[in-house]
Amino acid sequence: MKRFRHVVAPIAMSCIPLVVPMSAWGALGAQPDSYSPLLMGMGGASIANPVDTISGAENPANLSKVGNRFDFATLLLTTDQNNTYLSPNNQLSGLKFFAIPSGGVNFQYDSKTTFGVVVSGEGAGGLYNQSSVPVPGLSHSTTIFVANFISPTVTRKLTDNLAVGVSLNLVSAAFLARGVAVPNGQPIAADLSSGFSQLPGHGMRFAYGVGFRLGVLWDVLPTLSVGASYTSKTALSRFSGYNRDVLASSDGRGDLPEEYGVGVSWRPIPALTLAADYLRINWGNTRVFGNPESFGYRNINAGRFGASYDINNRWTVRAGYMVSGQWSDSAHTMTNVLGPVTQNRSVTGGFTYHIDKKQDISFSFDYGLPNKVYGTGPSTGTNLDTSINFYALQYSRKF
Repeated sequence: MKRFRHVVAPIAMSCIPLVVPMSAWGALGAQPDSYSPLLMGMGGASIANPVDTISGAENPANLSKVGNRFDFATLLLTTDQNNTYLSPNNQLSGLKFFAIPSGGVNFQYDSKTTFGVVVSGEGAGGLYNQSSVPVPGLSHSTTIFVANFISPTVTRKLTDNLAVGVSLNLVSAAFLARGVAVPNGQPIAADLSSGFSQLPGHGMRFAYGVGFRLGVLWDVLPTLSVGASYTSKTALSRFSGYNRDVLASSDGRGDLPEEYGVGVSWRPIPALTLAADYLRINWGNTRVFGNPESFGYRNINAGRFGASYDINNRWTVRAGYMVSGQWSDSAHTMTNVLGPVTQNRSVTGGFTYHIDKKQDISFSFDYGLPNKVYGTGPSTGTNLDTSINFYALQYSRKF
């Protein structure tokens, strides 16, 4: 069992996971396919698809097209984790449910200018029904990382067909690691029942950061729009306490990634909208997440595709698909068991019921296609098999 002592110790001292936020687990690592339930139903295709205020979390210029309105959404996140850690015989499981709020409000100041605020979030984690190793007295393994965004946003139409937008991302993040087991220098039993001790807990700790998001939206034709957006990398302050052990390799600090993308939406007939995005998320350039000695996150490319159809003046239906590169690899399953997000493809759908000309109720789902990852190299014996799905409800009102 010497391999465990040499491999587990440095990994356990440099880990940080990913969990729900306000916007949560998803096939894009710590991010959902979209922050908006309406756009989630379209596979997340949102950069040139201004359907509500929450779409401003993808492209702030989208708020130039939505007028005076507010949106409030709740996402129900379900996770079913059936993983192994260090040995195929050491099972880690847990079925969890989380409610994740998001929303936004927008004001049309004049014919060319809007002001709004968008609320969103992201994260991930591992919440298991047992300790990470079967040593008597250890706590259940729990790791949570949550990043919430409050984004004041202003847009300006440069011409009748071209708008730009900018958001200030005010980030509050929370981190919790409990039940982290590390080798204690004693012989490690073949069944992992001895040779480990638990790191002291520090409870939920908070950190803060400031970033920005830029966007542009151009109506090339009355039926064709293109958009682009850029989000800065955001450095977080220190999660106090964890800088002494779990996050020692980064002095207790982490980053949220830079990302950028382009999108297009086309309305071949008035009732039908087709949309697609290309998105680049630079997880590999962040502290802790991108560290090859810990989570080994990569820079990934993603495609989001969706369709929306107005059946009549009461009902709109949506469908979509999202695919991305694998955000980590099989050699890093030992650390990613703390935030086991393995799915990189999802199918989505949803509908809106238009109560009247000012009010809507919408529902959507996001089903992540299975993608089991078997650990290799130093992660042999740690296999990840986690199912993550979303169900979302949104109320919208124009004023």
